[in-house]
Amino acid sequence: MVPVILGTLMGALAAGPPTLRFATSYGDNMVLQRAPQAAVVWGWCANPPCSVTVHLDGTPATLAPVAVPGTWIAKLPATQGGPTTHTVTVSEGTAQVKISNVLFGDVWVCSGQSNMAFLLENSFNGSELVADADNHPLIRLFTSKKLKSNTPFVEQPMVEEPWTVSSRKSVSDDGCPHCNSSTTKSTWGTGLSDDNWLYMSAVCYLYGREIQSRTNMPVGLVNTNWGGTPLEFWSSADSLNKCAKSSGKSGGAFNAMITPLLNMTIYGAIWYQGEANQGDLFTETDPQGLPMMSYGCRFPAMIADWREKWHTGSLGETNADFYFGFVSLAPWIQSSNGPAAVRWGLTAGYGVVPNAALPNVFDAIAIDLTDRTSPYGSVHIRDKTTVGNRLAAAGSAVAYGNKNEYWQGPVVSSATGTKSDSSSTMVSVTFTNLGGSSLQLMNTTGWEACTLVPSAVTLSADAANCTITNTTSPAPVSIGEWTTVTPSLEGDNTVTLSVQTVPNGGKVVVRYAWAAAPYEYKQASLYAAGYPAGPFIAVVTST
Repeated sequence: MVPVILGTLMGALAAGPPTLRFATSYGDNMVLQRAPQAAVVWGWCANPPCSVTVHLDGTPATLAPVAVPGTWIAKLPATQGGPTTHTVTVSEGTAQVKISNVLFGDVWVCSGQSNMAFLLENSFNGSELVADADNHPLIRLFTSKKLKSNTPFVEQPMVEEPWTVSSRKSVSDDGCPHCNSSTTKSTWGTGLSDDNWLYMSAVCYLYGREIQSRTNMPVGLVNTNWGGTPLEFWSSADSLNKCAKSSGKSGGAFNAMITPLLNMTIYGAIWYQGEANQGDLFTETDPQGLPMMSYGCRFPAMIADWREKWHTGSLGETNADFYFGFVSLAPWIQSSNGPAAVRWGLTAGYGVVPNAALPNVFDAIAIDLTDRTSPYGSVHIRDKTTVGNRLAAAGSAVAYGNKNEYWQGPVVSSATGTKSDSSSTMVSVTFTNLGGSSLQLMNTTGWEACTLVPSAVTLSADAANCTITNTTSPAPVSIGEWTTVTPSLEGDNTVTLSVQTVPNGGKVVVRYAWAAAPYEYKQASLYAAGYPAGPFIAVVTST
C-alpha cells in the first residue's frame, strides 16, 4: 500500500499470530465500486512478506506493492454494476478466505457530527421508514466504530456494524450496548454528544435510498460520524496547514475513522456538520471582500485533502475530484448568528455550489426545517426525509449528470442599487435557477440591510452586525445595527428592497436568512419550484 496513506500499525493489530484475512472495512454483503472505476481490496496475510493471489469470481486481480509489512492490496477487474452477486477470494498457499454476496454499485461515505448520526428510527415516520428498509436489498450498510487517535490507524480494530443488507434490523438494531436498568432506547443520544447513536444514520440512509431509486444500481453506504465534533476532528494536518491558525495536528477522527477507509474505491461522500464550529474566528475573507469564518477555508481544504488521499490510497481508482455533498445547517433555537456564518463558510463564501473553491460539490438547503419541539433538542431536526430528498436531488444533478433534476432553489445573480434620494437606495436582487418557474415570495421575513462607511474604514471580523473598524485604531466604530427591510417582488426573478442609507455612507450590504433559525417549518420567505433560496450576504453594486 501507499506510504502516504497507511499510518502506524496499532498494537492491537500486531498482537497474536498473523492471519490471512480482509481488512475490517470489507466483508460479506458489501458493495464494491462499479465500472468504470476498479474496486480496490486489501487485507493481511499469515506469512509475511505476503505471497497471495486474489480473484473475483475466478478472474485474477492485479496486486500492487505495499508499505506495511504483512499486508496485501489488489485492484479487481472493473465490473459493471447490477444485482448479480459476486465472490472475492484471496489465497495464500492452501489457505483461502473469501467475501460473498458482494454487489457492484456506487459507494458513498457519510460523515459529520450528530445530525449525520441521527437515527432513522428517530426521524418523523421513523417506524415506517425502518419497516420499509426490508424492501431495499440493493442497499448495503457499514458503520465505523467511534474511535479517535493521535496517529493514523491502518484499519479499525473493530467496526460498529459490518456490511449488512438493508433491513429493518440493520437500520435500527444496535443491541442497545449502553442500555442499563435506567436507560431505554427512547432516551438514547438526546444530547449533542450522541455516542449512543450508532446506526443507521437517517440522512445517510435516506440519501442512499433515493440515489438507488434514481440509478437502479446497488448503493453501499459507509457511515462514519461522531456527534459534537468540529471540522478539525475530521481533518488531516496537511489540510489544516493550508489555513490560518492551524494546530498542525491531524484530527482524531481523521486518523481513526477516515484513514482506515482511504484504500477503498468510492464514488463520493456526503457531509452534515458545522454546529460545533459556530464559534469559529473570522480569519478569512470571502470573494466579496467580507470577513468569513475560518470554516470557509478549512472546509474546502478538507475536501481537497480527502480527495487527494482517497485517490492515492485506492491506487488512482477513486476520482481525484470525487463528488461531495453537504447539508447547509438546519435551524436551531439560539441567539447567536454563528450558524448563519457557518452556512456561508460551507459554500466558501460564494453562497452557491459548485464554485471555484468547491468543484463537484452539491448541497441541500435546510433553513426552513425548524423543529422547535424535537425531543432531541431543536438542533436535531426530525424531518430527515426532506433533507435526504433534497440532497439526493442535488446528487442526481451534479454527481450523475441528470440535467432534468431541479435541486438548488433560487440563486443570487446580482445585487444592484440606485439612489432614490439622499437617504435611501433602491436595491434590486436578481435570481437565477428558478426551475422553469417564477420566484415565490411567501412572506417578508428575514431580509436585512446595512450601510458601510467610506474607504477610510474597513469591515471588522464581526460582520454579523455590520460593525466597522477604523484602520488607525483597533476600537470598533458602529454605524448601526442591521435594519429590517421589506422585500417586494418585481417580475419573475427580482426582489426589490428600499434601504435607508447613512449620510456620507458607503456601500450597501443586504443579507437574507442570516440567523440561527430564520424561519418556522417550511415557511421561508423565498422559494422557486418548491425549493428554498439559500442564505446569502451581498455587497450591492451601485448603478
